[in-house]
Amino acid sequence: MPAMLRRLTAATLSLALASTPLPAFAQSPPPPPPPVTPAAPAAPTDDAVAQAGAHYARGVKLYEEDDYRAALIEFSRAYELAPNWAVLYNLGQAHYQLREYPGALKTLERYVREGGAGIAADRRAQVDREVAELRGRVARVTALSNVDGADVTLDDTPLGKTPATEPLVIGEGRHRIVVSKPGYVTLSKVVDIAGGDELTLHLDLTPEAPVPVTGVTPATVREPTSYTAAVVSGVFAVAGIATGTVFGVLAMNDKSSLNGECNSAKICPASAQSDIDAFSRNGVISTIGFGVGAAGVLLGGYLFFHERAKGGSGTARVTPWIGPGTGGVVGTF
Repeated sequence: MPAMLRRLTAATLSLALASTPLPAFAQSPPPPPPPVTPAAPAAPTDDAVAQAGAHYARGVKLYEEDDYRAALIEFSRAYELAPNWAVLYNLGQAHYQLREYPGALKTLERYVREGGAGIAADRRAQVDREVAELRGRVARVTALSNVDGADVTLDDTPLGKTPATEPLVIGEGRHRIVVSKPGYVTLSKVVDIAGGDELTLHLDLTPEAPVPVTGVTPATVREPTSYTAAVVSGVFAVAGIATGTVFGVLAMNDKSSLNGECNSAKICPASAQSDIDAFSRNGVISTIGFGVGAAGVLLGGYLFFHERAKGGSGTARVTPWIGPGTGGVVGTF
């Protein structure tokens, strides 16, 4: 077919305007359509027709020089300025020479559909053969995705968004299909397409992982505070000190009685034995009471400041200590 097209190119393209009715390039607009049909597009102005003719002529010359991409651009511009179904033939031939088979098939099918009976019999037979050949060089691909509104591109050419309303017509060969949408990982897939294939591609996207925010210090999680243990220790401290005080007073009274009963050499009569026993007992209890009170004060203070450090904004450190005959706490707040 390429050899045949090359032989027919010069005569076909250079005489396309002369041999095919071109009402869009005519100086007078076509008759208005019947009232029952939708209004026809406004006829191109004389200036638009002149510009379209110039673009078309340049397209023919470029096609003869094998510059098919530039020819395609010129034919497209001519059709935009003054639409005419005859120019679709030239567009289809340029697409074919560029191996853009889907574009060639779509354009030539439209040429046949819009040209209808206006196409010469030999031209119609030629185009029918070309369309049949092109249908064997394209495939229909249905692209499915789990995300709506994603952008789909084929070899960097936008095809639209998901979901697709109809199968994609793709030329045979190796192609790269890319599906992307903000918030999802871009999916790229390379597929080999054979002529006549009917494929279904599942192009499912996965959400992007959340990006950690740098430079932000996480909020400190503070442990709940409880002063119960400190209060209990305080109660024991008060009770111990009170006990030590009471029995200390009793021991002092017992000692005062013994001072009156015993001589300077601390020799006491037998009748003083009960006071001696009372003095000893009360002294021991007083000492134990004060010891419990001191321990309660130390432990209660430590627990209190420890809990306060957990709930406060600063750092508190409390360390109890006990030495010979004394004790206390050391800390920073």
